Amino acid sequence: LKMKFDGTSPAYKAKFGDKPLTPATLAETWSPGNAPGNTPQSTANYGMYIAKALNIDPSQPIPNTPEAMAKVKSAIRQFESGAYTSAPADIARTSTVANKHSTEADQF
Repeated sequence: LKMKFDGTSPAYKAKFGDKPLTPATLAETWSPGNAPGNTPQSTANYGMYIAKALNIDPSQPIPNTPEAMAKVKSAIRQFESGAYTSAPADIARTSTVANKHSTEADQF
């Protein structure tokens, strides 16, 4: 995670080049939609969950601060442990940021 925050992650660079780290790109690198057991929607939900924890849009750069990293770590821990409900509607009800993106995702 620290390498992704610092911009030195080979996996991140291979997939996104010099693009800023966002909740959506972090989720796609951390748990790609095409990985066994994942779907593009589950990865999008992951990005929305991280964004909700940071109170930012999933496409906004994640601040490279200790506070942001702590929030991301906590969100990853919760998401990976299943200590949330992954249905997009449930994520959307808990955050106006996620609600906005859940609606946008429905348009695609």
